[in-house]
Amino acid sequence: MFVRISFSRNLTPLHRWPGLATAVCWLGCASASLLFAAPDDPPAESPAELIANLDDARFEIRERAAARLSELADQPQSQHQLVEAIQEALLQSKTSFEVRSQLEPLLKRLPENPLPVPLEVSSDEIERLVAQLDAAKFSERLGAAARLKWLVTRPRIACRVMVRLKGFQADPKISAEFRKGLLPIWEAARQVWLTSDPKSWNLPPVTGGEIRDWLDDLTLPALAEDASPAARKEQLARQDVAKQELLDLLARDDYLPQAKAAIERRLTSAELDAPARARLDKLLEWTRPAMVAEFWEEKHHLGIQHLFVGEPSQSRGAERPSYFDRIDDQTAHCVSGNSLKPGDYPVGVLFPHPNAFKSGAQFHLVNLPTPRRRMAYEFEKHRNEAVRLAELSERTLAAIAAQKRPLKEAELIMLRQLDPLAVSRFTGPYFAAVGDPVPADRAEENKQGRGSEFFNVCNVLVEIGTPEALPGLLAAIDAKRFPAPTAEIPENWPWIAAMSIAERDTGTKSDAWLASLIERTDPLRIAGEKPPEVGATAAAILLTRHRESLGEFGLESATDPMLEEFGAPGYRFTAPDKRQKA
Repeated sequence: MFVRISFSRNLTPLHRWPGLATAVCWLGCASASLLFAAPDDPPAESPAELIANLDDARFEIRERAAARLSELADQPQSQHQLVEAIQEALLQSKTSFEVRSQLEPLLKRLPENPLPVPLEVSSDEIERLVAQLDAAKFSERLGAAARLKWLVTRPRIACRVMVRLKGFQADPKISAEFRKGLLPIWEAARQVWLTSDPKSWNLPPVTGGEIRDWLDDLTLPALAEDASPAARKEQLARQDVAKQELLDLLARDDYLPQAKAAIERRLTSAELDAPARARLDKLLEWTRPAMVAEFWEEKHHLGIQHLFVGEPSQSRGAERPSYFDRIDDQTAHCVSGNSLKPGDYPVGVLFPHPNAFKSGAQFHLVNLPTPRRRMAYEFEKHRNEAVRLAELSERTLAAIAAQKRPLKEAELIMLRQLDPLAVSRFTGPYFAAVGDPVPADRAEENKQGRGSEFFNVCNVLVEIGTPEALPGLLAAIDAKRFPAPTAEIPENWPWIAAMSIAERDTGTKSDAWLASLIERTDPLRIAGEKPPEVGATAAAILLTRHRESLGEFGLESATDPMLEEFGAPGYRFTAPDKRQKA
């Protein structure tokens, strides 16, 4: 704002009119303050407004919005609102590809907080979104696919979308590009359907006439050699549609007996040619009770063996056939195997490879008694490996905890191959519920420092434990659940585990706890003249975390070969007065 004041040359000098002089001075000062005052701070923008600014025409606005969104991602109090805004933007077809490429990496930095899916969605919206999968703009196709994948996480909506997409896939007029865009949505909807409770479905009823029509199409005789390419394409499309409809029918438990009987009756027809019989046999094979033996090693899923229950299967080069005569959701009975000996094995959890030299290997048996569960497993085996391992670890450790027994040696070895978070959550209840007897026949193991099962679990925590293990571990220490260190086993493994976990923790939540330990003089190892202490080690971890010099506080490393072998920390004070300084 500029204030201009003009005076005529003929006016009386200002000193003759003191009031006018004062007014002119006031206006001048006001003008100066308006000219030179700092501009107001820009209003605080919501995450949604910042996301909209990522598509602004001005480069500086886009840059500032990106920087501010990155700042919000690091602020816990802002993360919930930010996650919601990003997910909302990714579900919109108007969000450009460039903005998506910035939001998706940002979302990976934030805690998971899925948006709630509506209970129902209109047929018009489903039609609109499916049509957008064939839109000219790439961003519209991405937005429609993202929204459909979000919607089909609810089984009722998944069934409706699946039925609609099935109609599109059966249409020979749709383009190959459109068909390609439909496939990921179709698979996502189908996976949700197969793995959900049938009570949540709303699929249309199927008549006996429809089943007969599908079987007719599936068993169409081969065309004559002079048939046109168009005729061949049409017949192949009819067979593909019929096959999919019959597979989906087999996956519906209430229709399974009827569909299976219809296929078996059709197989008795003398008019079928060999290719038609092969297609029917392939369908009928889905109805046979089956199972899978998964092989895991060093936290990776490395192999699958598909087996039919009650039927021996011998692979090329195998010494013996693999043969399980019965299985349910708890136990499988092995009659013959190459890695597994005859006997009962748990189902749905990991168990150690029987070969002691395969210490990093486990098996996982899966019961697949129905077509639906067999089809669902085809999706399950392709899920994220780390996520699957975490879920398997939780189930495995829950099954062991329910038995309230000491871990077997092979299970102790297996702990290192499981998800660290699951192991850490397991140890506290395990220490509280299970005794830790040291059998008298373990004299040799005692000499090697392996006489206590609890110490062995602490060894695992030293290597892979997370902060989730600390409450249970400290409660067990306070309850004196661990044997005291001895000449044969001089290490104070529970405290060594606690210090190792604290050292790996990059946060500051444990600062107050570490500070409260500094007065403690418990040795981490009773051997040696100047052993490492709990208090000194806690001080060293805390000071290192906050970039303070350990030498200034009289702290020095006191690890020995045993602690170094496990990568465990160990410190002592060089003088008594240094403890108080720390």
